[in-house]
Amino acid sequence: PPSRAADVLLPPIRQGLAVHGRLGFLQDITVTTAALGGQAGLLGAAALVFEPEKYR
Repeated sequence: PPSRAADVLLPPIRQGLAVHGRLGFLQDITVTTAALGGQAGLLGAAALVFEPEKYR
């Protein structure tokens, strides 16, 4: 399940940003799972198909 993957993937991503993120705005970023869950990829692909000029 996505929540189990997040438990493994998010901590090192957060740590990497904390250690290597040199830009000031990175200090205010919250790394979390997608609000759209499993639909995020599908909706992103659909957006690219229906509005390609917006995402180039």
